[in-house]
Amino acid sequence: MAAKKKCCTYNLVLCIFTVIGGLLLCLGILAAIFHPKLYRYIVEKELVMKPGNEAYNNWYSPPTPVYMQYFIYNYTNVADIFTDGKKPQVQQIGPYSYKEIRINAVVEQNDYEITYLQNYSYVFDPATSCEGCNENDMVWAPNVAVLTILSVINPLPSFVKDAIDFYLNYLSTQKPSLFQNRSVYQILWGYNDPFVESIKKIEDIIQKLIPKIKLPKIDPYIVLQHNGTKEAESIGNITILTGKSNINDVQKVIKWRGVNHTDVTFWNTTYGRMLNGSDGSHTQPFLERNSKVYLFTADLARSLYVEYEKDITVFDITLYRHTTSQWLFMNSSVNPDNAAFCGPTKCWGTGLLPIGQTQAGNPPLFMSSPHFYQGDQKLVDAINGLHPNKSLHATFLDAEPTTGIVMQAHKRLQINILIQPDEQISITKNIYEDVFLPILYVDEQAIIDQNTAEKFKSQVLKPKVYLEAGSYTIFGIGVLILLVVIAVFSRRFYKKRKNIEYKEFKDADCV
Repeated sequence: MAAKKKCCTYNLVLCIFTVIGGLLLCLGILAAIFHPKLYRYIVEKELVMKPGNEAYNNWYSPPTPVYMQYFIYNYTNVADIFTDGKKPQVQQIGPYSYKEIRINAVVEQNDYEITYLQNYSYVFDPATSCEGCNENDMVWAPNVAVLTILSVINPLPSFVKDAIDFYLNYLSTQKPSLFQNRSVYQILWGYNDPFVESIKKIEDIIQKLIPKIKLPKIDPYIVLQHNGTKEAESIGNITILTGKSNINDVQKVIKWRGVNHTDVTFWNTTYGRMLNGSDGSHTQPFLERNSKVYLFTADLARSLYVEYEKDITVFDITLYRHTTSQWLFMNSSVNPDNAAFCGPTKCWGTGLLPIGQTQAGNPPLFMSSPHFYQGDQKLVDAINGLHPNKSLHATFLDAEPTTGIVMQAHKRLQINILIQPDEQISITKNIYEDVFLPILYVDEQAIIDQNTAEKFKSQVLKPKVYLEAGSYTIFGIGVLILLVVIAVFSRRFYKKRKNIEYKEFKDADCV
């Protein structure tokens, strides 16, 4: 009786372990199937921007250090430029590095949208600048004020240009010059131009003589870059989505300066005025390698896109690198979409974006990649000293594909000014074709530090590993328990069968 009771208990234990093993096996299979969805749910929930959470805090004041590194073009043959067919010769100097202190100052927000100002400040950082460089370094650079006035004069009637030329050469106290000697600080952060002050004296005369001519008002304070609140005011407010309705739209720009498109005077088509993507600090989460990443760049007053190039690793975190393609900057005759970004009067060559119409006074400014990388070879050949190089001059961003957080980026833009031939203006008489003179280029760069990387791995990547390892561990334990149960049942079955065969053998001997 005791043996029978012991046998029943033994069988019950085996049945319990069979059930436990089966449950763990099923749970492991379910975990393996659903843990990616669970992980995605957790990540998406954390990425929705709301005051106080990690995503919001990192956006409001990013922990990743950002530097604006300016490279200035110093013109070394100013006295000889455009005489006897001599081309401008430039010497690149820099970087003049500024640490960017980012504060996204919230103007208005709700659960779905945030409107803010990019209140960015810049502090000169000698440690990351070129050796011996300081803001007082003097360089020869294109004279933005004079070239802007020349572009205004260019379409005027001949007799008006003759009168202006006479005034400039014989009556004006400030003689016009295509180039000027300025400090790096002045070129970047501004200076008061005495030539613009002097030219303003004849503006009223021209307006009285020819009322139909509307001359744009040119501010005598010439500035290419802004700092602090001036930066925020010049860019204007931006409205983004929090991702609550659709996580794929997190930090997507939907309004600029209060409307859902750029100014209608900037670009020629609805396509050109569209707002697409984020500001470049974030992409959509769960990023695919073959996807385009759209960005809205207020500096250019337009949206653009970057395309997948390759995987890279930073602090053992796998990132997807996306970069600009040459197709993006092609002439409109090759890429019809770029007809949207032609100037008011004509379309320009590959690699140029006219931005004068987006600036006060309509200066003849054009954006390009540094050294005209991915631009028309004619642009490079017109200036001695330019050497386009992908590794130095390409724009790219490296995003962590799960969260869409950009962990490394280089946004590189060059500011150029156009000088055009005009036989009636003395200082341009030796110019025979349009020439785009580079002034400077900026490399806005950011890369996470090791502490931020380790924090990201512990908070985002390790939970994924734990979930995956946990599902396989549960599955493995369930399989192991069932294997043990099967082994025990097999052993008992074999032993029982052996006993039966032995008994049958003994009974046969008794016959």
